[in-house]
Amino acid sequence: MTDKAFSNDTIVTVPFKSYEDGASKNEDLPPPYESPKIDFSSGWKDRWFMIIFWLHAFIVLVIGLVLGLPVLNSVYIHASSNLPDANITDEERNSFDRYLGVLAYALGGAIAAGSVTSLATFFLLQLCAGRVIMCTLIIVIVIEITLVVVLFITVHWVACIMPLIVLIITLIFMSCVWKRIPFAEVHLRVGCAALHSHPSVILIALFIFIVQFLWFICWFLMVLSIMHAMDGPMVLVANKDTAVTTDIYGTSSLYTTKPMSFNANRYETKRPIYGITQNSISYNTQHKSLYHREPQDNQVLRSIVGFLLLLSWYWGANTFKNIVHFVSACTLGRWWFGNNGEQQYLLGTSTKRAFTTNFGTISFGSLVEALVKAARSSAQRESRSNILACVAACLLRILEKMIGYMNDWAFIYSALTGQSYIEASRSFIELFKKRGWTMIINDTLIGHALGIINLMVGLTSAVIGGVLVYIFTRNSIEGDAITTITIAAVLGFLIGFLFSSITTTILSSCVRTVFVCFALNPAALGATHPEHLQRLTKAWSKFYPTEFTASGYVDQLPNYNTVENI
Repeated sequence: MTDKAFSNDTIVTVPFKSYEDGASKNEDLPPPYESPKIDFSSGWKDRWFMIIFWLHAFIVLVIGLVLGLPVLNSVYIHASSNLPDANITDEERNSFDRYLGVLAYALGGAIAAGSVTSLATFFLLQLCAGRVIMCTLIIVIVIEITLVVVLFITVHWVACIMPLIVLIITLIFMSCVWKRIPFAEVHLRVGCAALHSHPSVILIALFIFIVQFLWFICWFLMVLSIMHAMDGPMVLVANKDTAVTTDIYGTSSLYTTKPMSFNANRYETKRPIYGITQNSISYNTQHKSLYHREPQDNQVLRSIVGFLLLLSWYWGANTFKNIVHFVSACTLGRWWFGNNGEQQYLLGTSTKRAFTTNFGTISFGSLVEALVKAARSSAQRESRSNILACVAACLLRILEKMIGYMNDWAFIYSALTGQSYIEASRSFIELFKKRGWTMIINDTLIGHALGIINLMVGLTSAVIGGVLVYIFTRNSIEGDAITTITIAAVLGFLIGFLFSSITTTILSSCVRTVFVCFALNPAALGATHPEHLQRLTKAWSKFYPTEFTASGYVDQLPNYNTVENI
């Protein structure tokens, strides 16, 4: 059959019937090599959420650039005019220049180390994913045992109680899931194979990361302008040694800007000596702080504004993040369904869908998650002084995890079928209910393993970056070697962790898409990558034989009893 992407006469045809007695009936199943049809019969999905998002993004951009930049410039002028430049010697200026050079070395070394380490880890996952998962679990155990021993030797045996409880829970968890590592390994190898065949999706992820960074800058400038409008100038210079700053909740602090004892042109901003918050005045002798509280209606207004600003940030950040998730799912769909779904899942076509016909779907789901995140952040800020806010923050955090988890699967289904957010969520839940796999999707070790891999890549990049900077700059940094290497190590860790996170995030999306594609039509993989279908069917029949038999696909798949061990 021939599928035409974005056609108006196509509909989604997904079989939902399961057979409780274990029998399978081929007449109710899709043809072996058929990819799911894209449903664009009703045009753009969730279009109103797309319109609202772009309108919101336009407002953030205009406010940030038109009003935020002048405020930032004013802050810079006030700060620079009150720095004691007369006290800076030529030697200190030269020291500062040397530090800029060291920073350039550190940045270059960190980028090189992070890139090489992330690439090496990816190829290692392709070759021996199961062993990598085992090693990550063992590393966690070693770290926890080391922590218990160190606390017992250096602190007190009482300090070991909580780490010891965590260690016991981890050991119990490992004993339960260790035998399922081969099952997770097969799915991770399939995800790696798809990403290896279409590595250009990593460029899309890097581009979206840059967009997220630009979004943060625009949002930050908007916050500055709103704070300036609500509280007056951002920095009020009392004299050359003091300045007042204000946050979005109306908390103002008087700081001293006196320089510390000089070392490489660095300045120290002391702790606030005076703080002005709202109405009723109190004096704190320990921190020498003066608090003033404004009327209750201003407090409510500031809380509302703070919530809306958080909502704006989370909505934009989640939307761009989920675009990468959407495109990654389409990438695996192309790899899975091959030429029959090529037009549906081409990188250019899927990226176009993510920003056009399905952008409303992504915006809708991201808005739901952003609302919960903003509410949780607002409640968490008040949790120190309000027990109800503390309880609300805990409940909202649980809800946030649930919605985020559901969105991951809904966006995959939307990427494969083109459905709206509500339709994709319902279809996904119905599909996995009918297949009897509702709980199996939780049975994966891959997410935890990828998180440990990110940490290890970051640490490795930190070590490599620090060593490289020391080797190439040891004759120029003189007595500041420790500071220089520390800067290089921190940059190496952050950049290595970032690069690894980009790759592992795409891998995680691909692995979850494997679950959905296998539920939709596992036989389609037989026409494109039969060796991976063999491994998947062997793994499912070994670890979940009842569910796999009840799915109804057994008679449609070839006999793989002679496949080599996975």
